[in-house]
Amino acid sequence: MVYNIISTDEMDRLLDECVRYLLIRLKSEQAAEHLLNGVSRIYDNLESNPNMYRLSEDTFMKALDYHEAKIPEMDYMIIYKVVNDNVYILGIFHTLENYASKMKILWSKFNP
Repeated sequence: MVYNIISTDEMDRLLDECVRYLLIRLKSEQAAEHLLNGVSRIYDNLESNPNMYRLSEDTFMKALDYHEAKIPEMDYMIIYKVVNDNVYILGIFHTLENYASKMKILWSKFNP
């Protein structure tokens, strides 16, 4: 089965922020490229097997069946939810952020 990948507006905004941070603040084109390649690989994996990544360990996020996919060799996490044959990509966060609390705010905007 092939799943539909749906990147939310919030995910697109957050990814742009991450890339800008890596390019402008850290001045690392290599890191920005690595991040984008990692996101692309995760999207490819999600198309065929969205359950390959773990459910969140956060109580709130786990109750909503949110999954976490870590970007390989980076400290970034993609948050997503599987609904039928759709995979909603909700956001990307640095692992040091309190992304669970941010997802509580974003949750009210997400209504598949």
